[in-house]
Amino acid sequence: MVTATRNRTLGLGMVHEIGTGVPTNTAEQLLVNGDPTTDLRDLRCASAAAGAQSDTGVSIRAVSIAPVQFASGGAAVEAILYRCQAQGNDAPALVISTGADRNIKGLEWLSLPLAQRGYMVLTQHYREGETRFHLRDEEDIQNAISYLEQVSDVDARRVGIVGHSRGGSAVLRAAAKDARVRSTVAMNAPTDYARWTRGIQHYAPGEYRSAITRYGATPDDDPHYYQAISPITYAGRIKTPVLLVQGGNDLRTPADHAQWMYDALVEAGNPRVRLEVLPGLGHAFEADGGYGFEKVVALVHQWFADTL
Repeated sequence: MVTATRNRTLGLGMVHEIGTGVPTNTAEQLLVNGDPTTDLRDLRCASAAAGAQSDTGVSIRAVSIAPVQFASGGAAVEAILYRCQAQGNDAPALVISTGADRNIKGLEWLSLPLAQRGYMVLTQHYREGETRFHLRDEEDIQNAISYLEQVSDVDARRVGIVGHSRGGSAVLRAAAKDARVRSTVAMNAPTDYARWTRGIQHYAPGEYRSAITRYGATPDDDPHYYQAISPITYAGRIKTPVLLVQGGNDLRTPADHAQWMYDALVEAGNPRVRLEVLPGLGHAFEADGGYGFEKVVALVHQWFADTL
């Protein structure tokens, strides 16, 4: 693991304990046992197993899982709310944003463990639309925060945002524009879309053509749009602590993007930014023989334990 940091070294300890409380949900019956393959359309409310401990000694507690919707730009956005059943008042809250596939159940490897550690977690979809969606994405994150502020037992002063790939870029832009965000984690995030798009033109011409369709123009035809959607543009406006998690073998969003963002944040004077490059892991944190999800969960959990 390669670490670059301007703040003190972070160990992998336990999050602060949260008092016992009775969760409230939009559904009453517990139907399934946290199965990540459960289709959102069939999900009413789920309960994940409790009473165990992770391999780092962190207490694992029961979690209720319920589909919800929140309003954004006049549309309803689907999401899943994960609530620790042993959670008391004033719980820290997290918004988790997906990649381009918009598969919110596919991020349950992260959502569920964080909820089991005492966070109120909202994993959100995006509004529909296949072109020029980037600036809508950050608005969806901001509206997800507004939704969480209305959920009982949430401490609105302790809100963190996490995103992967497309979502990683979106959370960095949202952190620059929304003062309610207290801490940010971006995973395998494109941070300079002009360089990313130019970089795939000959390496992956089919993906290049798809990207130009999504973005509505080439970087040369509309440089202002590419600047507006690139997180690196906003490095000077991001005041929250930032953790950048990057797969060392990510061929879709190379580690250069995380390094560029780290350098820009440091140059802009952000006093608490950390870059973690995880050797051998790809864009989806895949590795030979499996996935490196446990490493990522441990990093994200400890970051928020220290910064929320």
